[in-house]
Amino acid sequence: MQVIVGGGAVRQLRNDAGDNSAARSRLAVAQRIAAALLAITALCMGAARYA
Repeated sequence: MQVIVGGGAVRQLRNDAGDNSAARSRLAVAQRIAAALLAITALCMGAARYA
C-alpha cells in the first residue's frame, strides 16, 4: 500500500522537485491507510483465534 500511494511522493522528496508539503501529505495518507489495514488484520486474527 505504501509503495502504491507513496512511491511517487518518495521520488519527489528524493529529487527535491516541487512542493514538499504535498509529498509529505501523500506519505502521511499512505501510512494511515497501512495502519488501518494492520488494525483490521489484527482484529481478524483475534476473532479467528477465539471463534
